[in-house]
Amino acid sequence: MLTAGFLSVKIILKIRIMKREIKFRAWQDGQMLHQAGLGNYAIARFVGFLYEDAPLMQFAEKKDKNNIDIYEGDVFILPASSTLDEYRHDETLTVVFKNSCFCLENERRSILLSGVQSDSLSLVGNIYQEPELVNAAN
Repeated sequence: MLTAGFLSVKIILKIRIMKREIKFRAWQDGQMLHQAGLGNYAIARFVGFLYEDAPLMQFAEKKDKNNIDIYEGDVFILPASSTLDEYRHDETLTVVFKNSCFCLENERRSILLSGVQSDSLSLVGNIYQEPELVNAAN
């Protein structure tokens, strides 16, 4: 009896520790589609609706300075003053999910998204609706 109680407490604690907002959007037929609702059922329903080759973008659990959700594929201009390194000019970077982390990346470098303050991020678009931004980020 004690074991069962301990097990249920352990499961509840694990669920609370891992709680995060998981949501997606996708680029399909020339438009950006957003997942309606939260939870596993909403995700499964959304993904099941998409074409097999539709790019799926995960929410990075961060918002930009205008309180807009950040997803994979979003493109930002990062001001020179927001990082303390050798780059002293504004940079265009794209959000990618790499090695289990969300990063801002261009051809010169990759920065952990969690290490950048939201008030320094200015969304300029995404790589699907404005493909010319991909060249700017490289």
